Amino acid sequence: ETVIPLVTNVNDNLEVNRVEFYNNGTLIGEVTDAPFEWIYTIDNTGDETFTATVFDEAGNQASDDITVEVIRPGG
Repeated sequence: ETVIPLVTNVNDNLEVNRVEFYNNGTLIGEVTDAPFEWIYTIDNTGDETFTATVFDEAGNQASDDITVEVIRPGG
């Protein structure tokens, strides 16, 4: 089993309401309390894009993403 830890560094002048985590555009989890982290179990290989979208109490949002290449030893 392979996991990818998704760890955010979130700050805002208002309280953070939640962070949503996406894999290739599909919602995979939501965290409402710090630390805003998600552990994702991954079975495939190749390029995967992960996005974190943070929402504050006023409804403002911001997103950032990262693309990683998942490879398996010997494969």
